[in-house]
Amino acid sequence: MPWTDRLPPWLERLAVVGVDADDSEDDRLDKAMLTLVAGLLAVMAFAWVAIYLAVGLPQSAAIPFVYQLAVVASLVGFARTKQFAVIRTVQLVLMLVLPFALQWSLGGFANGSAVAAWAGITPVLAYLFGARGGVWLLSFVLLLAGSAAAETTLAAHAPHIDSGVRAALWVMNLAGPSIAAFLALLYFTSERDRSRAALAEEHRLLEAEQDRSEQLLLNILPAPIARQLRDGRTTIAESQSDVTILFADIVGFTPLAEGIEPVALVDLLNDAFSAFDDLADAAGLEKIKTVGDAYMVAGGIPTPRPDHLRAVLEMALLMGKAIARVGTRYGQGLQLRIGIDTGPVVAGVIGRRKFSYDLWGNTVNSASRMESHGVPGRIQVTERVARVAQHQFEFEARGNIEIKGKSAMRTYLLVGPCPAAPTKTLGVGVETAQSDPCADQGIDQDTPSEEGRKELR
Repeated sequence: MPWTDRLPPWLERLAVVGVDADDSEDDRLDKAMLTLVAGLLAVMAFAWVAIYLAVGLPQSAAIPFVYQLAVVASLVGFARTKQFAVIRTVQLVLMLVLPFALQWSLGGFANGSAVAAWAGITPVLAYLFGARGGVWLLSFVLLLAGSAAAETTLAAHAPHIDSGVRAALWVMNLAGPSIAAFLALLYFTSERDRSRAALAEEHRLLEAEQDRSEQLLLNILPAPIARQLRDGRTTIAESQSDVTILFADIVGFTPLAEGIEPVALVDLLNDAFSAFDDLADAAGLEKIKTVGDAYMVAGGIPTPRPDHLRAVLEMALLMGKAIARVGTRYGQGLQLRIGIDTGPVVAGVIGRRKFSYDLWGNTVNSASRMESHGVPGRIQVTERVARVAQHQFEFEARGNIEIKGKSAMRTYLLVGPCPAAPTKTLGVGVETAQSDPCADQGIDQDTPSEEGRKELR
């Protein structure tokens, strides 16, 4: 056990007598305290045995000797039975009664040099051993009162003990209990502090592990969704009326995967998607998932925001530059096909294991079709995207294209942000912007095409 590592080997063996594998750390400490204190007092009893034999008092010497035998016998029994309550009671009775019995045999307080002071540490030790200290304190007070009442009678039959020996015993009996109690308290508090420090460290590690689990959860789910799961929600579903969806796919990925080492391929995808993740984080957009070489991101969900379309279009432009930089590092000319649509979606968490946050609806399907029917290296958007963003971004009409499962759709290719509007001087220090440079793009704001109207429904 870690808390016995600082003890000498023989004390370490004594400390684990009676300890069971299922014991808690507090139970192990209580047992170690009991066996160590009992062993210490049994060793110290040799001094009293020797002194009383030396002054010719074998009957008095027999009492600490009996204590030593009783301690050894109880420890042997404890090692076999593991019954802590039993040995605790036995040891406390021995510590309480035998000092008084020794004092009585010596003729009371004065002639016995107050050897009963050793019994005074019993209530303290009872508390340290996890027993009810009040009971043992009351027992000590009653024995003390009884000894005081019998002092005159005991003194009349007191054996002769040299004054010098009595003085030495007074010192031993006054100092010994204080030293024993101090050592017991020192060991108890130091081990409790170590135990608390270990518990605090375990708590810190648990919090760190919880933080890692939290971060893993946030890597899988948006933060608001993760909070709902932690709060106990089992079904998470919502609809949002205004969301922008982006799908991106690496052009020519299949032949690329066949001609590159697996490790290099994974590294390439990791670099590319990590770059996209950084862009999404910087723009405050939500990465939804990756499937193979396809990347899906959404704006305006799960937390609505009014500028989600602008944020997604800006990210789309940056993604093309990011994939080119990644391709250069690997000696590949990489391009993306990107498709974008905006509109209503349904969102939710699906699955019981390896669950995922996903989006469904016509907007998702249209964005996916914009990507799969797109132009390599370009960003294809639906008519409703172009209409909403035509005053902020420049678009190139692609015309009507046949979309699988959707018939013909009018689509546009994103060119870039609108250039800054030119200004003219009206007077000294006064300027005004001229007309919107992106206003005349041939995108009818009020009368969308038939396929556009279908998309809006």
